[in-house]
Amino acid sequence: MTIRRKYHCDNPDCPHEKQKKMSDWVRKNLPDGQKFYVTDLDFVLYDPKGCGKIMLVEVKTYNGELTGAQKTIKRKMVRFFEQGFNSYPNGCKFLGFHVIRFERDSFISGKCFLDDKEVTEKELIEFLSMGVK
Repeated sequence: MTIRRKYHCDNPDCPHEKQKKMSDWVRKNLPDGQKFYVTDLDFVLYDPKGCGKIMLVEVKTYNGELTGAQKTIKRKMVRFFEQGFNSYPNGCKFLGFHVIRFERDSFISGKCFLDDKEVTEKELIEFLSMGVK
């Protein structure tokens, strides 16, 4: 499998680059991307009260977009969670797969969008907290 990713920084000792070693290994050793999709997921948020609420979150910086593989995996995961998690009794709830996109890399350096809608830091905190106080 071809490794096609941007490096986070030029310093090989950067902790972000060290975390990518497993990603590189997976991409090198697993089947080619035409047959087998590989992606990571940035956050799984879970509120365990009752049966629980769960939300999946992907974060993109510098106006990044989901790749084709990520879009395919997102659609499948949404269907899986909606059919599986939401079928449990006692109020289990799948709250969706959401994309947070920063204009640059943070609230300080630019705008933030939640599922293509501009949000403030406070609005994002409220949304991601899933009603937990």
